[in-house]
Amino acid sequence: MSDQRAMRRTDKVMPEAETLDLLERALVARVAVVEPDGEPYLVPMLYVWFDGKFWFHRTQADGRFAAALRASPRVCIEVDQCGPVFTMKPSDACAATIAYESAMAGGVMEPASPEDALRFSNLLMSKYAGFAPDGPPPHFPMQERTRFYSVRPEWLTGKRTVMPADAHRFGLE
Repeated sequence: MSDQRAMRRTDKVMPEAETLDLLERALVARVAVVEPDGEPYLVPMLYVWFDGKFWFHRTQADGRFAAALRASPRVCIEVDQCGPVFTMKPSDACAATIAYESAMAGGVMEPASPEDALRFSNLLMSKYAGFAPDGPPPHFPMQERTRFYSVRPEWLTGKRTVMPADAHRFGLE
C-alpha cells in the first residue's frame, strides 16, 4: 500500500495482504465525489479489483456522478464486509458495535481502454454471475452505451473489528 494514512486506532489496522484480500471479496464499493457546487455525493457501485486497481462501469447518461467526475476526477472509495452486532455489556445499548472489515482508498478515476473494459466485463461477470473468467466471453449488448473506469489507489488503508469470544451477540444479521 502506498502512502498509508495514519489511523487513530492502530489496533484495528489490517495487514496489507488481508486488505487486498478484502478488495477481492467485497461486493460493493461506495465511491465518493465532490459535485461542482462543493456538495459531496456518494454512489454504491459494483466493481472488480485487478492489476492493483479498482475497475468500475456506469451508464453514459449524464447525471450527478458524471458531472462531479468532469469537475474533478478525484474519488474516495470504501468497501466493507459486516459481521455480527455485539456488545461486551448486554445491558448497555450504547456499548454495542459491529464486527467488520473495511478498506478505504483515494485516487483519480480515469477512463479505461477498450481492452481493459472487455477484461473488466469478463471479470465482473465472473465475480457476480459465476462465469468462468477464462471461458468464452459473455455477451455484452450494452457495452457501447457503458463507460468504464479505473482507479489506482494513491493511498489505501484497511481496518477491522473482531467480535471477542466472550461478547454478547445481538440477533441482528
